[in-house]
This record gives sequence, structure tokens and C-alpha cells, in this order.
Amino acid sequence: MKKERRTGRNPLDAAQSLCYNAFYNRIATYQEWQRGQAL
Repeated sequence: MKKERRTGRNPLDAAQSLCYNAFYNRIATYQEWQRGQAL
């Protein structure tokens, strides 16, 4: 099995990572908001 590192990252991988980061950031923001509401 050959790993393709020459072309850089897989576009699908990059898109998936971007979606995951956005999702994670949304959760983090929500938690921060909850913390603010608790105060």
C-alpha cells in the first residue's frame, strides 16, 4: 500500500478536518457561553 504524501493532504481529508474543527469550535463556544451564563 502506497501512501501519497507528494500531493500533500487529501482534499477530502482537509474538508473533513475543516468541518470537524468548525464543529469542535462551536461546542467550545457553547461551553464558554454556558460558563458565562452560570456566572
